[in-house]
Amino acid sequence: MAELVPTSRDGWRAAPAGDVFNVLVGAARLGLRCSFISAVGSDGFAEMIFDALDREKIDSACVVRDPVRQNGIYTVESDGEGERRFHYWRRGSAAAGMMRTLDADTLFETIGRHRFLLLSGVTLAIVEERELLLELARRVADRVTIVLDTNYRPKLWRSGEEYRFWWEQLVPYGAILLPSWEDIGVVYGADQVEPTLRRWGDGRALVVVKRGADGCGWIERDHLMTMPALVPEHIADTAGAGDAFNAGVLAALARDAAIDDACMLGQQQAARALAVRGAIEW
Repeated sequence: MAELVPTSRDGWRAAPAGDVFNVLVGAARLGLRCSFISAVGSDGFAEMIFDALDREKIDSACVVRDPVRQNGIYTVESDGEGERRFHYWRRGSAAAGMMRTLDADTLFETIGRHRFLLLSGVTLAIVEERELLLELARRVADRVTIVLDTNYRPKLWRSGEEYRFWWEQLVPYGAILLPSWEDIGVVYGADQVEPTLRRWGDGRALVVVKRGADGCGWIERDHLMTMPALVPEHIADTAGAGDAFNAGVLAALARDAAIDDACMLGQQQAARALAVRGAIEW
């Protein structure tokens, strides 16, 4: 997507962003070899997106140019304490139709070259062929570690129940789950957060939860272990902090780090993201 952030000169700064895209940029900057799988629209933002992928050394062989559709756009504004407010224009975007436009051979070849495949609740929300996404997860689950981020966005769903229906079909394929405490509380109920985390981390999946100002945690032997947040001296806005955390965790796990060390790197990356405006520091 194209992210528009207000500037001090009554204008807008455009930059590429999006939850999975943000994670890839963060992971690439931490030394991981990354590829982006998506479709990019035919508008003036397309070259900006491809230039960013090239600059960050993220492989774009599996990014399709849609000759008809446009890229999604969103604005992000924040209050004096850094709390963000988003406005989206993404219905019918190029990314929404990517499951139809991606070349199957290139898709599976790209996935096969990597250790992790990251999917998110936003991915699940916007694709117009959710059954194809589930089928993809089923077909590759034995050859790649599937990573899932809840990333529940109420405006993208008719209800929390609809999200839950589709999310629970995707969860069995996830070997690493990176949910947020807030997402689970909204969708499953505030009193069901820990039971849900323990259910997902039933000995098969690694579950690491983002807890906002309370830091993070992970499920270990059916117990929730916690780590306090690292808070920068000044918070510019909270956009991209969760994605930066994901990047740090995955970069550490790719190097076989212990889970507490992975969470610490995730916290450090999140703190850096909190200190800059927008999802990514360009």
